Amino acid sequence: AVPRGAPPPLGLPGRYVYMQLRVAGRGRPFALHVDVLAADRSAVRLSFATCFAAARRCGSVVQLPANALAGTAGTWIVLALDLPALLRAHAPDLPAGRCALRGFTLSGNLLFARAFTSDEVHSPLRLPPERAGEWPLALPLEPSQVWVDRYGWLW
Repeated sequence: AVPRGAPPPLGLPGRYVYMQLRVAGRGRPFALHVDVLAADRSAVRLSFATCFAAARRCGSVVQLPANALAGTAGTWIVLALDLPALLRAHAPDLPAGRCALRGFTLSGNLLFARAFTSDEVHSPLRLPPERAGEWPLALPLEPSQVWVDRYGWLW
């Protein structure tokens, strides 16, 4: 369940959440909990973990396997989440209209750099190279490097 007495919610509105993460190493278990406020202000926790074999819902928690994320171990990636689409797929009884990011928690085997929310679909391929450093999730690149050759992107 979503913890009570937690810090005040972030309340960041936006359809999409973009998180810059790195799995510490191959085969290490991890969990990422993303707390979402649905359109009706009910709280839902999306839990991505290596210990889940299949997606299932237990009350206000949606458990999702993190196999694709685990496969990126050792590489910085941007994890992009479409909050309304995830709620429609795994919590269809909740209104999935306007959502907000309430907060998130990471286990010790995940490294975190930054996150932001947006109503726009972002992609490193859609940014002009001269604006790449202005992007909220900009990562360092040598002049001869291409973003998608060095970093990962996961929906």
